[in-house]
Amino acid sequence: MKKLMIFFVIVLISSCSYDTHFTKGKVVISKKSKIGILLFSNLSTYPNAEFLVTDSITTSLSKLPLTLIDSGSIAKYYNIYRSVSYNDIEKIKTISEKADLDYLVAGYVEEFGYRQAVFGYNEAPVVSFTVYVYNMDTIRPVFQGTYTKSNLKNSSGEEDGLFNLLEEVSECFLKDLAK
Repeated sequence: MKKLMIFFVIVLISSCSYDTHFTKGKVVISKKSKIGILLFSNLSTYPNAEFLVTDSITTSLSKLPLTLIDSGSIAKYYNIYRSVSYNDIEKIKTISEKADLDYLVAGYVEEFGYRQAVFGYNEAPVVSFTVYVYNMDTIRPVFQGTYTKSNLKNSSGEEDGLFNLLEEVSECFLKDLAK
């Protein structure tokens, strides 16, 4: 019974759990789409997690056929050198007008790092972030998703690192966005 319980905990923890919903409309991505990415806010205790998550999201989005303006370019050309709150509508509107964007991606990192695992296992890597995609015609979010994953072992039975986990969770976001 104890082994069965451990198995269910590992399966539950290793799956990519997320909650997404389209708030008002759908994200329509075409080759002409121009998407900007803001530096995510860091609510975790891991230093510089906002840069790591933003870069991972940028890498995932770069696989789509669109024009992508990364957070570094926005910072340089629009004088925004720190994260912009996902609900700072005035700042988002200003960036959109200057950059002539179709969509803007913003969000925050909730958890990034390692947490104590159950049943005496070593610490497990965990990644959790919330992402918003704003339609810049209406300056309203059309997509919101919260992505969380913690993993003790990958499919081959080896321990999975934090950065592999981050890449996997970013791919979950990309799949949802491209639906």
